[in-house]
Amino acid sequence: RNVNSLYSAPPTGMSSASGSVAFTEAKPAKTGAHQGERWTKSTKQLATVGPASCTYAMLEKLFLAGVDVFRLNFSHGAHEEKAELVNLIRQLEANYNHPIGILADLQGPK
Repeated sequence: RNVNSLYSAPPTGMSSASGSVAFTEAKPAKTGAHQGERWTKSTKQLATVGPASCTYAMLEKLFLAGVDVFRLNFSHGAHEEKAELVNLIRQLEANYNHPIGILADLQGPK
């Protein structure tokens, strides 16, 4: 029995080209929908907060785009700056009543 005859089409999310398998663009799941103003999804997105993204407006923009966890790099900047960023993220969390993770990236031994 020919195994290839069992399948008329490649599995979802894949296409067959010349006998090889190639990934195609993923389509949003039916469960993915807007929750208020924020897009929901089954994966988690992480954003590193730096000088270009340390304002409340930019953090909010990133959050609304789907960021679930903000990474703070403690190797750069003062700890007081990081405390202010944590307060901004917690304020954003309270305003949208949605949990937001904070990843504290600590400097390792030198």
